[in-house]
Amino acid sequence: MRACFSSCVLGAAVAVWCGAPMVAAYRPKYATVAHDVLRMEQANGIPVTDEHFKRLDDMLQRASVSVPFRFTNVKTNAVESCMMIDSLLVEDLKFSFENALCFAPGLLEKKLDDAGIALVYCAVGQVLKLPIAALETPVRCAIRWSFPDGKYFLWRVKSDAVAQKASEVDEQQLIRMDRVTPDAVRNGAYLTALSTAGLMSIHVTEAGWFRLYRGDYDAASAIAGEAVALNPKRVAARVLKAAALYRLNRPADALEAMSEALALDPEYYDGLIWRSDILVALKKHREALADLDLAVRTRPQLAQAHISKSVITLAMKDPVACIATVDAAVDTWGIHNTWLYNNRGFARLETGDAKRAIEDFSLALQMDAGNAKALCNRGIARQRTGDITGANEDFAAAGMLYIRAGDRAAAQDTVKRLEQNRAPADLIKPLRDALSGAR
Repeated sequence: MRACFSSCVLGAAVAVWCGAPMVAAYRPKYATVAHDVLRMEQANGIPVTDEHFKRLDDMLQRASVSVPFRFTNVKTNAVESCMMIDSLLVEDLKFSFENALCFAPGLLEKKLDDAGIALVYCAVGQVLKLPIAALETPVRCAIRWSFPDGKYFLWRVKSDAVAQKASEVDEQQLIRMDRVTPDAVRNGAYLTALSTAGLMSIHVTEAGWFRLYRGDYDAASAIAGEAVALNPKRVAARVLKAAALYRLNRPADALEAMSEALALDPEYYDGLIWRSDILVALKKHREALADLDLAVRTRPQLAQAHISKSVITLAMKDPVACIATVDAAVDTWGIHNTWLYNNRGFARLETGDAKRAIEDFSLALQMDAGNAKALCNRGIARQRTGDITGANEDFAAAGMLYIRAGDRAAAQDTVKRLEQNRAPADLIKPLRDALSGAR
């Protein structure tokens, strides 16, 4: 049964987020949760036009003639139906996988993430009356096809840029692949068939992140509340709520909200990362490191926890711990990241090892030639080794990058360093001129 988001929940959300209903010339042929998601995204400032609804309707029309089976209790027929939906997306319509924040842009660009693909499956299911629903793990969306006797099978939609085919997946295999904890399953956070409201919560959360990244933290907080109301068990929705409160400079409230999120899944990676930031704001550095240690144990191959650990250990004036953190990330897990190298270089400067610091800053710049901080830091390291010419070249290049990024204070600092080194005028004058023009 279809939820009435357009007239009920979504209508309220439009009033909260935008204050006005939307008017479209094109009247969609179908009424599915995917249509509701488009309307919700449009209400949040994400560009949505009639073309989006036409594209979605065309996909559903194609599915109605190409998917051979409707409601069926025969598993082989059910699996074939899922295969046909995947074939429609990947082979006929040429959709590809790409991590995306919102559904609408990917719909036109033919690039959807697993949440967007699962949404399309569920929309097709609504049109063809297939007994399918979306479900979540900590890292992906999948599909569950249910039978009247209570049995079901899980279908892994395209979930990475390499895999070209979706496939049936064993539930225990999915638990192992995605590190789903027993506590999170018992709490109802994952592996349960989502209602239409639960599916909507996924995409409302993504719209909230869209607003957060645009700097509209009040709106992001309000949207997070809507997402939690749609599915109180959704960990990511509660993480968004806490992140918005943190951005609103309410760290104590943010910590309480994030603790509620992590009560559902104590090992949720993004929640641990955000809570470590919140704890640092509350000057609870050791608690922050404990969260990051758990995040590293949970997903050691991901860079962010290692980066955050290196930043916090530097803030705690423990350069040896910072170096050990980056060594483990690079040597044990094969993570090569510009900020890891930059932070290890800074730590080595703190220990007096300017030569090896230069090596690290150079590695950082190999990965990102536009890393102004790494350039400036390498200039400092070169200066300490007596290479004043190389230091001045780095300061001048960093200054220009800071000016382009709009960081006037950092650019002025590079000018001061150049002046103190009595650098040639042809290095200082372009910076002064650019700063003068940037006023």
